[in-house]
Parts: sequence; structure tokens; C-alpha cells
Amino acid sequence: MMSGISLVSAGAVAASASNAFTIQDAVVIFVVAIILLALGLALAGRRTRLLVSRPRLRTAHSRRIRRAALEDVEEIERDARLHGRPVRGVPRRREENDDL
Repeated sequence: MMSGISLVSAGAVAASASNAFTIQDAVVIFVVAIILLALGLALAGRRTRLLVSRPRLRTAHSRRIRRAALEDVEEIERDARLHGRPVRGVPRRREENDDL
């Protein structure tokens, strides 16, 4: 049978060995988690911004295709109005073609 003093000292040794996780470790983990979260949000925001932004048209061919597509959309909407069909969607604003 173990005496009470040796049992307490054995418990103290076990407690100090299991208490290897310190406040510094917790702070480091917290900071790393915050940095990873900020990076994740930045990447998600960048991807979202890329999805909703209008791409730059670098060549004359790209500009002609875009202009033709906009004319086609306007013609389809005009034709729908002439035949009494409602035009669905958000009313588009006229875009300034800065890159033309």
C-alpha cells in the first residue's frame, strides 16, 4: 500500500506531465486560426468579386462579340415587348464602355 504522501507526489507529477498545454500554446493556435480564417475570407471575397465583375475586353474581337451580344439581347427584349410578353429580369443600366 502506498502512503498518502507518495500518492500525492505521484499525482502532482502526473498532473504536471499532463498539463503540457499552456496558455502560450492556446494563443498561438488562436492566432493561426484567425489568420487562416482571414485568408479564407479574402480568397472567397476575391472569387465572388471576380464572378460579378465585368471582364476586361482586351482585343477588338472581344469588344465586337460583346457589342453583338448586347444588340442580340436588346433585339430579343424588343421582340418580346412587341408580342406582349413580359421581359423578365432586372432592368439593365447602360454601361459606359471605358475599354472601347
